[in-house]
Amino acid sequence: MDDALIIVDMIHDFVDGKFGSENAKKIVPKIRDLINRARKKGVLVVYTCDSHKANDPELRVWGEHAMEGSWG
Repeated sequence: MDDALIIVDMIHDFVDGKFGSENAKKIVPKIRDLINRARKKGVLVVYTCDSHKANDPELRVWGEHAMEGSWG
C-alpha cells in the first residue's frame, strides 16, 4: 500500500474564521512541515474540506460557514 497524507478541513472558517481558535492556528506550522516532508519523499498529499450550499440543513445548526465558493 502506498502512503498518503490527508489534510482535513484546514480552511479559513475552521482555522482563523468563524470557528477558528488559537489551537487551530498553532497546528498550521506543524501541518506545513508534514506537507513539506511528505512532498520531499514523494508521498501523495490530499486535501479535503467542508463545503455547503445555501440550502444545506447543517446551516440551521451551525449557521453559515464554509460556503461553497467563498473564502471561508
